[in-house]
Amino acid sequence: MTFSNQKTWSISLDTRRGDHTPKKVVCPNCGKKKLVRYFNFETNEYLQNDEGRCDRQEKCGYHKKPTYSKNDVIFRPKKITVKEEFDVLEKRLLYQQKGESQFANSILDKFGTGAYWHLHLKYHLNTYNFKSNHSLDDAVMFWQIDKQNRIRTAKIMKYDPQLKRVKSGYSTDWLHSILMKEGKLNSNFHLKQCFFGEHLLNQDLNKTIAIVESAKTTLLGELWKPQYIWLSTEGLNGLTLDKAEALIGRKVILIPDFSEQSRELWKEKAKDIQLKYQVDIQLSNIGESLNDGSDLADLILSDKEIINSIKQRFGNDLMLHPKNIVGLYKPLFKSGYSYSFMDMQDILSGCNTGVYPVFPCMDKVMISLIEWGCKEIINDNKIIF
Repeated sequence: MTFSNQKTWSISLDTRRGDHTPKKVVCPNCGKKKLVRYFNFETNEYLQNDEGRCDRQEKCGYHKKPTYSKNDVIFRPKKITVKEEFDVLEKRLLYQQKGESQFANSILDKFGTGAYWHLHLKYHLNTYNFKSNHSLDDAVMFWQIDKQNRIRTAKIMKYDPQLKRVKSGYSTDWLHSILMKEGKLNSNFHLKQCFFGEHLLNQDLNKTIAIVESAKTTLLGELWKPQYIWLSTEGLNGLTLDKAEALIGRKVILIPDFSEQSRELWKEKAKDIQLKYQVDIQLSNIGESLNDGSDLADLILSDKEIINSIKQRFGNDLMLHPKNIVGLYKPLFKSGYSYSFMDMQDILSGCNTGVYPVFPCMDKVMISLIEWGCKEIINDNKIIF
């Protein structure tokens, strides 16, 4: 499904997507072909080859803004409108995935079952349902769902037991990319990213929004301070004006990773967002004294008091561990038979007596059985145990 946005530009970094792929050139600072140049959308021309921003902001940090002469054509106030189209994925994909990943197990082990379910029911913590053995079988999916509940894509990433990202080998991919490789998605799919967690913005219009760089930090921030709505940009350069349109009318706090380059870049971004959308936005002073490249997630994971307070806040009822739920309820279903979701609900609705506890949220039982307990998901609403 394709959607269109009307966007107005004059001069900016050439970060367009879709039919146009920006031409990066060699960065004059680091020598890598990673420089995104400034583009004049009025004359349809690039500016000077050294005027742009290097994609390697952490390792390089080069950013030279355009310099203009008085008579430069780009000073003309006239602007043009560019029609930008983007595609979205089918919603049924949310309910066709498995649940167990190293990331999910680490959340359960470190923070308890209450924290796991709090995050799963908000952000959909599952893993891609590969039909055969795959290098990313154990990777978690970070879904990008926009304010209109449209699925843009999902980032698929592997983590180790300490919740550190695995950086070696084939450890990261995107859902739309995998679907194209499997022949399930047209190769001309036009991706337009949104914030991770953006779908939560309409659930509470009064909450302050906290924005961080990574999805992992978003989830840990949600456990630490659930009074905020936590979003992530999926990278230092992911805080774009396009995404920021979703923040109109909200109060926003930015918490970049703890480096001078990150803070300076997001400080400039905050000014741009404030100017364009009149958003009440400010840079947090968390980690201001640090300059080691760490982030808020590192602070949370290294603080035993915070971890214990999260466990106490959300609880750790072992009966609610997905594996224990599966162990209790899976015997109700015959091995090798296919069941629709409706079949499962009918069977489960009649067993909340005796050895079967009455769960306040039967969704947890359904999710556990489907994502952690089934052998195969065969179509939209049928599974085999």
